[in-house]
Amino acid sequence: FARDTCQEMKAKGIVVYTVGFQLASGSTAEQTMQQCASDLGKAYLASDGAQLRAAFRDIAENIARLRLTS
Repeated sequence: FARDTCQEMKAKGIVVYTVGFQLASGSTAEQTMQQCASDLGKAYLASDGAQLRAAFRDIAENIARLRLTS
């Protein structure tokens, strides 16, 4: 279900960021996070609080650079 939802959002031009926290390497959850993101640069996998904060900081900076167009 999650992967289908992500595909639908991406097909509509929505940029999808994912953040996984303390996921087992190679797990289904990690794979889902990577496949759901618009690209691998938008899939964040954090193993501790510092990496988690850095992920959200990076996402916030990327969003701040976006601008709406019609």
